Parts: sequence; structure tokens; C-alpha cells
Amino acid sequence: MDEALKLVRNRKYHVISTQTDTFKKKLKNSQETQRNLLRELETEHAVYYVDDDPNNYDGALALGNGASYLYSFRTQPSQPNLQGVGYVPQDLRLA
Repeated sequence: MDEALKLVRNRKYHVISTQTDTFKKKLKNSQETQRNLLRELETEHAVYYVDDDPNNYDGALALGNGASYLYSFRTQPSQPNLQGVGYVPQDLRLA
């Protein structure tokens, strides 16, 4: 009887540990996927331009001197053109 109890208990612990390890692997994989998607999203929407001071006209020497008067701004993404290529009625056929 004790031998059967020990066998059942060991099997139960083995199943629980296997399920725990599988969950940890899935969690790690989903976190890595999220990190990759966030990196991709950041690089996709990283639209920057530099606006320099209009009163200072030595733009060629600006970067060499440290460019203390240059400011960078992030532009907001624009709305997609739904009337553009790929959204014409000929492309929306069902069959």
C-alpha cells in the first residue's frame, strides 16, 4: 500500500513540475515576443527631424561644435490614405 502511495505521489509531482516548466517556457517566449514587437513598433514609428535655430546660420559647423542650439522633434503619424492604392473597389472582391 505504501509503495502504491509513493508511486502515485511521485507521478503527481512529476506532472506538476512538467506543467510548471512548460508554463515557464511559454511565459518566457511570450515576453520575448512582446519585446521584439515593441522594438519593431518603436523603429517603425520613430520619425524624427531636426529643427535648428533660424537665427544661427553656420549649419555646416553646427554638428562639429556640439550643436547646442539644435532641437529634435518627433512627428505624429498621419492618418492612412484609405483612398490610395490597395483600397480601390477592384481589390475588395470576395472571390
